[in-house]
Amino acid sequence: MVWMLFGPQNKLIDSAWILPYYRTREQLLADGIPDTVEEMREDIMSRPNIFHPILVSKWVHEMGKSGRIVVEDNLKLQAAREARFGKYSESVPAVDSSRFASVPQSSSFAQPYVSPEQETGDPKVEGSYQDLPPEKKKWYTVPGQKLSGNIIHQPSNTENPVPTDITL
Repeated sequence: MVWMLFGPQNKLIDSAWILPYYRTREQLLADGIPDTVEEMREDIMSRPNIFHPILVSKWVHEMGKSGRIVVEDNLKLQAAREARFGKYSESVPAVDSSRFASVPQSSSFAQPYVSPEQETGDPKVEGSYQDLPPEKKKWYTVPGQKLSGNIIHQPSNTENPVPTDITL
């Protein structure tokens, strides 16, 4: 493995592709170091530029163009999110970075509950909260702030929107 990386083929690669761009120690000692900064600049500018053909290639041009389009789309989505949600626009981190991690207990769970007063409609009924029967449970997905679309931005999740008649 080491021989493949640092073997004698590297001498051929250096002499064929790298030597025209950089001078060796022997060439520097034979030619001498330029006396002024202007002579050094002229010497450097007279060498062929190894990166110029790569930088003017169509591939690099297309990569730059697609990068600008991605940046423009992200800026447009950010402006639409700020216009739609205003000061409530949030950036939620993907990873919990708090000092003490918030890990739920293995025995914990969540279910929608309603008080007996809400179930019967009688304000005199008191008691603790009771679980709704399964046929009365309704689950909704809050769409959040993730928007999609290019010209008209819509919330990404519109399958189960929150109904407007729910009172919390």
